[in-house]
Amino acid sequence: ALETIGPVTLLPTSGPGDATALGQRCVAEQASRVYVAGGDGTINEVINGLAGSAVELCPLPGGTANCLAVETGIGTNLVKAAERVSTYTAKRISLGHCRREDGAERYFVAMA
Repeated sequence: ALETIGPVTLLPTSGPGDATALGQRCVAEQASRVYVAGGDGTINEVINGLAGSAVELCPLPGGTANCLAVETGIGTNLVKAAERVSTYTAKRISLGHCRREDGAERYFVAMA
C-alpha cells in the first residue's frame, strides 16, 4: 500500500525494473521532484523514467558506492543528505545514452 505523508507519496520498488515505471508515473502525475533513496542502479532506473521531462531528481544515498551522490557533493550518508535536502539547488546534468545493436536503449548518469 502506498503511503502519503503531507505532499510526499512513498513509492517503493519491489524488484529490478520497477523504478523506471515509477519514474514514468511521476512524470505522468506531474511531480516536480523525485527523491530517490537507493544506489546507482536504482537512480539509473529512475533516470530512465524521467529522461526528457522537467522533473527534478534528488538522490538520497542508499547503495554501495553512490557515485552520483558523491560526485554531486551529497555524500554517502542518507540521514545527513535528507537533513540537508531543503538546501539543495537543482542543477542540470547531462545524461549518457547507449543503444545496443538490437535497438534497446538506456540512459545513465554515473555508469553505463
